[in-house]
Amino acid sequence: MVIHLVGLIIFVYIFIRLIRPLPLRWWFKLSYAGIAFLATQVHLLQKYLLGGLAAPEIPGWLIMTLGWAFASMMLLACSLLLRDLLLLLTYSLNKGERIRQKILSPLNSSFMIMFSTFICAVGVWRAVSFPTVSHIELYFDKLPPAFDGYRIAHLTDLHASRLLPESWLGETLRITSRLKPDLVLITGDLIDGTPEKRRQDMRAFKKLDAPDGAWAALGNHEYYSGLNDWLEAFKTIGLPVLVNENIRIQRGSEEIVIAAISDIAAKRFDEEMPDIDKALAGTKESDMLILMSHRPINAQTHADKGVSLQLSGHTHGGQIIALNLLTKIMNQGFLMGLYKVDDMYLYLNRGTGLWGGMPVRIGVEAEIAEITLRTTKKTEPETEATH
Repeated sequence: MVIHLVGLIIFVYIFIRLIRPLPLRWWFKLSYAGIAFLATQVHLLQKYLLGGLAAPEIPGWLIMTLGWAFASMMLLACSLLLRDLLLLLTYSLNKGERIRQKILSPLNSSFMIMFSTFICAVGVWRAVSFPTVSHIELYFDKLPPAFDGYRIAHLTDLHASRLLPESWLGETLRITSRLKPDLVLITGDLIDGTPEKRRQDMRAFKKLDAPDGAWAALGNHEYYSGLNDWLEAFKTIGLPVLVNENIRIQRGSEEIVIAAISDIAAKRFDEEMPDIDKALAGTKESDMLILMSHRPINAQTHADKGVSLQLSGHTHGGQIIALNLLTKIMNQGFLMGLYKVDDMYLYLNRGTGLWGGMPVRIGVEAEIAEITLRTTKKTEPETEATH
């Protein structure tokens, strides 16, 4: 409901500040207003399409077109807001009236429209491109020597769907396997849609290859798409899901612990809520604990419980640079990249894929994170993005 209201506010603002003042015939302005209204209400349209808002079962090209239209209107509204702020500043200038006339010229209005549509078209292309690989090296006092150099491939928010089908997912997982990680961890939102609709796309998960296997945690979209059906479906393809539980990975007599909590979306569906105590049951203070948590929230609590590394997703890095500050506010100040919370590292992946309701990335690339664990700290950890 909130996203529909945001779209309506965007439309009203564009109509008042751009469409209505245009020196054009009424029928042209009415036509443009109709297009702008539909573009700002694409999520309302998707809500009533086959598959619904979470996973519209429509062709990928149409999902991209709808996303491009909405993002263009959103970016146009932001451009208008910046223009209006600039107009306010001109009232303090001697030649303010002349400057305002230039700023409000139809040529400038046309430029803003073209700029928004072009940038968002590029953003859609980047959104459905294959992710880059980020290489991160982290040092831990608790890491057993046998695990020095241990490599984890961290994926999140794959959102397998009509937008990102088997062809995209398969190549993304092949890129992951070519890194030759020791372990693959996927922190939720693997799919959009029901197992029946994603039966063909699921086959791609069999391409994952790592000595210690691939393990997943739950994200909010697993609940939207039928949790119990998906838990059974993941079993059939050999992809284990940890729900408020942990496993131990051994190298000789030494071991590390991989744990995962569920997602707070469980409350809406009367499912098991995140329980960090249950997830870490049976662990010791000396254990090297790696926690999968779809959302980056409650990191301080997890650090207090002795977690050394938390892997999260959900934010997608906000997807659009500058506008992603709202995403940061909504996620307790976390947005993307590496954070230090007391003795715990939090790595917040920008998202390997993304949801079809907003298929646009501008200045925030999708990623596969390759995290190398080290036993002795030598230098500050660095992050390097490569293709």
